[in-house]
Amino acid sequence: MIIDKLKEEFLNCRVGQTVIPRLKAQKGSELYFHGITDPAKPFFLSSLIKPVNRTILYLANDTNSALSIYFEVVNLTNPPVFYFPSQEVS
Repeated sequence: MIIDKLKEEFLNCRVGQTVIPRLKAQKGSELYFHGITDPAKPFFLSSLIKPVNRTILYLANDTNSALSIYFEVVNLTNPPVFYFPSQEVS
């Protein structure tokens, strides 16, 4: 599948080879990524799921962007992906 080849290319590139070891070494602590363009976020998240082998939490700015990322990641990966919508409290 093309997406698997793209993920492999990302993991073998300079950025991928830098990010994965950092994430594996940071067990028990939080890491924050910023500056990733919106179209690249689902690909970036889905490419981290297997190599990192730990829970990844993505917080979206709004419901529409959360749903968009959710559906794209679900289509790019096999592991379980969950969506927790916000709730208004009055």
